Amino acid sequence: MDMEIEEGRIKRIQKDIKSQDYIDLTGKMIMPGFVNTHTHAAMVLARGIADDVPFDKWLYEFVLPFEDKLDEEAVYWATLVAQMEMARKGTIAFLDMYFHSEMVAQAVVNFGMKAVVTRGLVDDGSGNDQGRLEENLQLFEKWNGYKDLVRVGFGPHAMYSCSQGYLKKISDIAFECDAPVTIHFAETVG
Repeated sequence: MDMEIEEGRIKRIQKDIKSQDYIDLTGKMIMPGFVNTHTHAAMVLARGIADDVPFDKWLYEFVLPFEDKLDEEAVYWATLVAQMEMARKGTIAFLDMYFHSEMVAQAVVNFGMKAVVTRGLVDDGSGNDQGRLEENLQLFEKWNGYKDLVRVGFGPHAMYSCSQGYLKKISDIAFECDAPVTIHFAETVG
């Protein structure tokens, strides 16, 4: 059986299609690309850090202090590396929740993969988020729909790191923007 693909889409499947651009895929499989629905792409830099400790210790004693040292350039280059790894395994699009989100969006555009980019959002329990939601809104205004590669969503971190009022505010804004929302839910036991 032969398959004709035009502009990235299957045009027809039948026997004996004649073409000058022929690739023999006998014994191979053609399938759609994968979509990674939740990443922190730049965390490729943290691979192997404290893999054998409980979640709370991993997050608060290892990951957060490590991330405090990451600047925009590190996030940009790490996001490019992550996209190379994803593409190699068949991923064609991903959703990312992180910080320095403009650099994530720029890395997406420069690499050419599609992504939903969100700013990780947390507050102090009273709605004070040190400007993170405003940063996410600016990201939305600048990057949403950019070159049909970037869609911007909103990324409240988790139920334990966002107050109910803050989550409601994020939900209302995302609804107004017709933007997706992603959140960590049921991350670990205990």
